[in-house]
Amino acid sequence: MYVKLIQPIVMLNKIALSAFLLIGTLTASAQTTTTFGVKAGLNFASTTNTTSAVTGFSAGAFANVGLSKSLWLQPGLYYSGKGYKNYENVTYEVGRFLRDEKCTLSYLQLPLNLVYHRGVKQGSFFVGAGPFAAVALNGRLKGYVEQPISNDASITMIRTDYNLKIEIGKDDSGRMDDYNASGIKRMDFGATALAGFAFNNGLLFNVNYDLGLTNIRSGNYGTIKTRTIGFSLGFNF
Repeated sequence: MYVKLIQPIVMLNKIALSAFLLIGTLTASAQTTTTFGVKAGLNFASTTNTTSAVTGFSAGAFANVGLSKSLWLQPGLYYSGKGYKNYENVTYEVGRFLRDEKCTLSYLQLPLNLVYHRGVKQGSFFVGAGPFAAVALNGRLKGYVEQPISNDASITMIRTDYNLKIEIGKDDSGRMDDYNASGIKRMDFGATALAGFAFNNGLLFNVNYDLGLTNIRSGNYGTIKTRTIGFSLGFNF
């Protein structure tokens, strides 16, 4: 039990330390202004091969390190809620198969974006992009399956409900049955695109899209990659 707890704590510390070291190094070496800020908002998250999105929460801090008058390097560290919803309704000769499930995942995410600012009278528009690394903290898989079971001459519909704690970082992922694998890999890597407007008083509005590039599912149970649209408000100090 304690070994399972130590591993994610060590990994989180490494990511947080890397973020602070990067911000400190860039701040010390930059010839222009470095500012810090915070953001919080909502995520609409899904994955490949799933039918709809779940709503999650995001919050964190960032730094704007000036590389030139209009170009900034923006490292950050965020909590990010992700996951998916999946619905399947298929009719076979022996009856109907129905699955309805919701997966929620919590990540600590470290993006590193290159951001271009274009100033106007009220503030500045900005667009940017860059890579991200994220470590999974925890998750749950909830839902039910209805399927036909043949008993001699009759067919009975059987419903199975499940509420699983997702196994993070296990290669031999836990399974509810032949349809659902609950294991998720510890790390996710991808790319972020963002855009928004920063007012002169420090208030900012941000829209981002995170494109996961790695398969986060453990074991040999298919491939899923994260997809997240986020809307957030923040303040640049």
